[in-house]
Amino acid sequence: MADVSDPKINEAYEDVRSDKTETNWMLIDYETDRSDKLTLTQTGTGGLAELQEVLDPSKASYAYVRVSYSNDKESQREKFILVVWIGSGCKVMRKAKISVHSADVKSVLRVFSIEVAARDTDDLKEEPIVVRLRKTRDAGWRCELRWRMMAVYYSTAVPFFGLLVAYTLLSHTLCYTIESNVKYRLYFPEGVRSYNALRTPACEYRADLAQIHP
Repeated sequence: MADVSDPKINEAYEDVRSDKTETNWMLIDYETDRSDKLTLTQTGTGGLAELQEVLDPSKASYAYVRVSYSNDKESQREKFILVVWIGSGCKVMRKAKISVHSADVKSVLRVFSIEVAARDTDDLKEEPIVVRLRKTRDAGWRCELRWRMMAVYYSTAVPFFGLLVAYTLLSHTLCYTIESNVKYRLYFPEGVRSYNALRTPACEYRADLAQIHP
């Protein structure tokens, strides 16, 4: 596990996220080549272009960047990205720990739209990153629209079908009751008396007839 207990990391994270400061990136490096303790190295206001200039090709680092872009002339949006930098000269043992240490870094740098795995400074060009951010925004909007449509469906269609099922069951029950009553009156016109006579055993029925007609 990586040690991300340095309080300056969280302070810089909040600083980058704040609208009240111009700081828009921060860089975290390992304290030494053999240490798993991460410390805040630098912060800046020059965005991705400035970050590219300070990354060391011999190291593995983590950066948190606020990216500003516009959808049109009147709108301005800001998104946050997490950069996992593995320089071309980074040692093999350090590379092997990056996937585990990245999870520890994300526990501090919690909120971001996309993660950028960078091996070269060209991977941090702003234009392709903005394209990815726009796609993420569109995907989020479609997901929200889908949830809203499902909410409307369950609030209207489901109760309607529930009433339809209840009406169908009630109709079948009523029809069955009427049909049974009609059959009962058809086969037993004298009502309960003739029905009970049918249920009476033959010997008892003959005895009753003998009493009626001696």
